[in-house]
Amino acid sequence: MKFFLILLTITAATLLTARDNPFLPSPSSPEPLPSKIKETPVKETVVKEAPVKETHSLATQTVNFQQARFLFSEGNVRIESRDKLAKHFVIRKPMRIILDFEANADFPTRKREVNVAPFKEIRMGMHPGYYRIVIELEKRADYSIEPSKYGYTLTLK
Repeated sequence: MKFFLILLTITAATLLTARDNPFLPSPSSPEPLPSKIKETPVKETVVKEAPVKETHSLATQTVNFQQARFLFSEGNVRIESRDKLAKHFVIRKPMRIILDFEANADFPTRKREVNVAPFKEIRMGMHPGYYRIVIELEKRADYSIEPSKYGYTLTLK
């Protein structure tokens, strides 16, 4: 072991002395001499900018909870869950879409703000035999919910 440490120290010292130190100036390259810079007058030109077309990018946000993942985009939510949707309904004041999924799990209630219009907030809480997802909206809207490859897609109308 002692021999190995001595050999490692000698090898490291050899490698460090065999190359130039990047933190010190190299003795082989002289410093450049300062040169005079000729100042040339610059003419001011006015450039007319082309009108910028407004492009609306779709805002998206992902919310991960223990039992499900929610991918919000403008006007819809993709819900990725292995659990079966038992029922869904609406409460109008304030506007909330409620989704109940069958599952026997135990987790604390979670709440996240959503920054994708018209969605405002999402909450998820455990009940005996199912968990409930509450999606709060900024304004009144009708919706449809369809099965998808990894769960369900909720689309606002």
